[in-house]
Parts: sequence; structure tokens; C-alpha cells
Amino acid sequence: MSVSSTGGASPSATVDVNKVKKVINDILVSHYADLNSLKTSLSDLASQLYAAHLISDEVRETRSMEKFITEFRASLSFIWKLPKVEEHCQQFLSSFVAVRGSYAKAAEALGEDWIEAIRNELGFDLNIDVDV
Repeated sequence: MSVSSTGGASPSATVDVNKVKKVINDILVSHYADLNSLKTSLSDLASQLYAAHLISDEVRETRSMEKFITEFRASLSFIWKLPKVEEHCQQFLSSFVAVRGSYAKAAEALGEDWIEAIRNELGFDLNIDVDV
């Protein structure tokens, strides 16, 4: 299934990236318990996130969903432009999809919620795709 930003209003040049990041973080927090319940294949996810340069070697070795999410959020806080935020989110979701199974479904749900929440709260579509 593909989740995309087609059909929505395009973001204007005045998009407040901090508001976008807040929505992304809020949705991530709302999914935290479900994501943290994914216990098998954490080493596979760690490898995918590491290959995408989303986590450090030290975080990869922890094989901890909590640490993966913390690292994603920390990196997100240093991104100032919308296309880079979208790319960061896409890489995160694609890492989950690459592991397959429940991880791919988690990515699909998270991506859909990010798109929907940003559309509802900020009036435009986040440009990310999730192929499961």
C-alpha cells in the first residue's frame, strides 16, 4: 500500500517546520507503547536504521526501540527545512518496512497518522511514501 501526499494542498513557503516536528513527535509518542512492544527483529531494525545513518553505532548495539526513537527525535530537532524533515521521516519508516512483518505494518500506521495529523492540524500533506 502506498501512503502519499497526493491530492492535498501544497505547503506554502511559510510552513512552520517546528509545528510539523511537534506533530511528528506527538504522533510518535502516541505510538510509543505499540512500537516498544515489537521485541523480535530489533537487531534487523538496528541494522536498517544504522545503514540509513539514523542511529549511531552505540545506539545500534543497544537494540532498544526506546533508544532508536530517542535518536530519531534528537536528530529531528536539528532539521530546519521541510524537505529534510520529510526525508528523515521517510528513512525512518523505510527502515521499518525493510524489516517486514509487524514492523512494516507499524511504519504504515505511523506514516498514515503523520500525514493525516499534519493535514488536519497544519493544512498540508507531508510528502512521504510507505510501500508495504
